[in-house]
Amino acid sequence: MISVTRRYTLLASLLLPQLLLVAIWLPVFAHFFVPTDPIDAAVVANMREQPPSQIFEELRLARLMTESPPSGRSRIWSAESILRGKLDLPGFSPVEVNWPFAGIDLEQGGPTMQLMLASLIVPEILIRAYEQSDDETYFVAARDYLLARSRFELRVWLPRGLLLNDHTLAARTLVLVRFWGM
Repeated sequence: MISVTRRYTLLASLLLPQLLLVAIWLPVFAHFFVPTDPIDAAVVANMREQPPSQIFEELRLARLMTESPPSGRSRIWSAESILRGKLDLPGFSPVEVNWPFAGIDLEQGGPTMQLMLASLIVPEILIRAYEQSDDETYFVAARDYLLARSRFELRVWLPRGLLLNDHTLAARTLVLVRFWGM
């Protein structure tokens, strides 16, 4: 039979490291935790009117990536390829993309391809294909991709690939503004 003193010593030796970990990490988690409150539909409707459409048009012309997305008929071809699960851009080796999005997609291809994938090149091509063709399939696919990517970013603890790269954050902003202005 274990003595009372030995029980308390054993209990303290098991609990103390765990309490120490909690004491160290709880303030860090509390500091960096960002609550995600739902956005009211009225706020979204109001934000669709702000800023005016002229600003959206100006932002549509902006482009941060040095590699431009496909244009003309190749844009539709690239969008169709994306819907089949393959991103095939001129000058790059084709890469598989999970539909609508998976974190492993951020680590596909070489560094430039990873930069483009983290910069939302997939929904950008789909959005531009929708603008060119008025085919709702591309709009819905871009929306689904952006929503899946958003859910991924909300639950990721450590960045994958170039997810939090400063260039990709800036480029993603333009893609999201383009989608918002549709």
